[in-house]
Amino acid sequence: MPDVTALFYIAIMAFYLLRSNDGSKLIITTIVLAAIPLFTSDYWQWFKVSVGLGIYVLMVEKAKAGYTGGGAVSAFAMFFMVAFLVSIFIKTIFSVAINFSF
Repeated sequence: MPDVTALFYIAIMAFYLLRSNDGSKLIITTIVLAAIPLFTSDYWQWFKVSVGLGIYVLMVEKAKAGYTGGGAVSAFAMFFMVAFLVSIFIKTIFSVAINFSF
């Protein structure tokens, strides 16, 4: 896939950084970061980028929440991990289905 994937990441991070403080856009950011690699030709390369950006988002949220929001950030980290595990599961199913032969 051409460099269009990088533009998707830039758009998602701009969407995240320019958002208001409601939590719904965090959920959208999480789902899209986990889903972008599924639509690229090199899943594992872009998956590493997604995980790196996910860690960055968690660090920003932890800094914003301070000492009082540790539980919320921990729950958000778990949500990120589940989203990325689902992404790996979907990629595995696609790979098995495409390469399956009798």
